[in-house]
Amino acid sequence: MKKIVFLLALLAVISCQEEAKKPVDYALFSGKVTNGRGGVVRINGENFTKEIPLASDGTFSDTLRIADGPYQMFIGREYSNLYLKKGDQLSLSIDVTAFDETLKYTGVGSERNNHLVNSILVYENEEDNFALDPIPFKAKIKEHKTKIDSLLVASGVKDETFIAFCKKNAHYKYLYDLDVYPYYYNQRLKNESKEGSLPEGYLEELKTIDLDIEEDYKQSSAYKRLVMSGISDRAANAVKKDSTKVMDLVFLDEVNKIKSQVIKEDLLRNLSIAISPSNEYAKAVYEGIMKESKDEEFKRELTEKFDVLKKLVKGEPSPTFEDYENYKGGTTSLKDLEGKYAYIDVWATWCQPCLQELPYLKEVEKEYRAKDIHFVSISVDNERAHEAWKKMVAAKEMTGVQLYGGKNYRKEGGFGSSYVIDGIPRFILLDKKGNIVSADAPRPSDPRLKDLLNSLDI
Repeated sequence: MKKIVFLLALLAVISCQEEAKKPVDYALFSGKVTNGRGGVVRINGENFTKEIPLASDGTFSDTLRIADGPYQMFIGREYSNLYLKKGDQLSLSIDVTAFDETLKYTGVGSERNNHLVNSILVYENEEDNFALDPIPFKAKIKEHKTKIDSLLVASGVKDETFIAFCKKNAHYKYLYDLDVYPYYYNQRLKNESKEGSLPEGYLEELKTIDLDIEEDYKQSSAYKRLVMSGISDRAANAVKKDSTKVMDLVFLDEVNKIKSQVIKEDLLRNLSIAISPSNEYAKAVYEGIMKESKDEEFKRELTEKFDVLKKLVKGEPSPTFEDYENYKGGTTSLKDLEGKYAYIDVWATWCQPCLQELPYLKEVEKEYRAKDIHFVSISVDNERAHEAWKKMVAAKEMTGVQLYGGKNYRKEGGFGSSYVIDGIPRFILLDKKGNIVSADAPRPSDPRLKDLLNSLDI
C-alpha cells in the first residue's frame, strides 16, 4: 500500500514539473484608461485583432494569445505602437486627452513599450522639418535616428531581437523621410517661384534598398511605405521612358516581380483601387490581379466589385435612389431629375477634398445654369451630422439640388454601393433619360469637365 501511495505521489510531482515546463503562449494586458473614447482598447497585429472592453471606471484586462512582435493599440482614433511577447504582464495607464504625454507602462514588458512611447516624442512636429533646405533636413532626420538609438541604450532593454527591430525601424523611417522629401522641396520651390535642385548624390542611399524583404514588411510600417513608394517610382520611371505604357499596368508588372507573396498581396490590394468606371484599363488590371493573387476571399470580393462596375458603362441605366430629403423641402428621387442631364456630386461635410471643389462647382453651375442640366449634391453624412449638413448648405450658400442620402445611401443595393463609391468626392454624369454618361466624371476643378459638358446636347 505504501508503495502505491509513493508511486502516486511521485507521478503527481512529475506531472507538476511537466506543467511548470509548459511554455507560456500568451501575454497579459491590463490597465486604466481615463477619458476613453469608443469604450474599447483595440489591439491590431499581423493576422490578429482583439477588442478589450473598458469597464465603467476605465479599467480593462485580458489575455492575448499572440506571436512575439510589433502591434498597434487603438483607443478611439488615437493609437500607439506596442511590442508584445509571450509571458508579458503589461499594465497601461493613460489619459486619452493627453495621449502621448500620459501613456505609460508598468510590469513585464514595460521597458520595451516605454521605449516605443519615448520614440514617438522624438518625432513630434516632424512635419516642420520638410520646410527645411536639403542639407539641414538630412541632418535633422539623421539626428532623429541617433536619438532613437540613444533612447534604446537608456531604456535598459536587453532583448536583442527587440533592439534589432528598433534600429532597423529607425533606419527605415530615416530612408522613408528622405524618399518623400523631394516632393515637399519641389512644391515649396514652385510656390515661391524659385529654382533649385537637390545636392548631387543626395538620394544615393535609396538606390540600394531591397523592396522584397517579407519579415521587414510585416514588422515595419516605414518599410511598408518605402516598398509602395519604390514600386510606384519604378513604374513612373518606366512610363517616363516610354509614354505609350500605362501606369497601372506597369505597376502590375513591377508587383509581379516581387517574390514575397505577402508583399505582393498587399500591393495588389492597393492596385485594386484602379478598377473603377473611369479607368479604360480596369479589365486588364482586374485580370492581372486575378492571375497573380492567391487570396481567394480577396479575389471573390474583387470579382463582385468588377461585376458591378461592368454595369456602370456609358449608356446603361443608372442605379437609382428614391425619396432623398431635399434641403428646400420634401423629397427627391432620381426619376424626378429626368428630362435634363444630371451632374451629381457625392460629398460630406467632413470631407476636405469635397469642400475644396465647392468654389469650382459654383463656377460651373453659374456658367451652365441656363442649360438643360441639374447640378445635384448628395450628402452622405451620417444621421448625427444631419444638422451639420443643413448648416453647411446655408453657410456655404450651396446652390443646385441639395439632397441628404442618410441611411438609405449606405444600405445594400443603395446608390452608394451600386456605384461602388469607396471614396469621396465622387462625380457622376447622367443623360436626360437617366442613363450613365460617366460613372466617374471629372471634378469641377478639372478642365476636362467643361469639355465633356460642351460635347453634349445641353
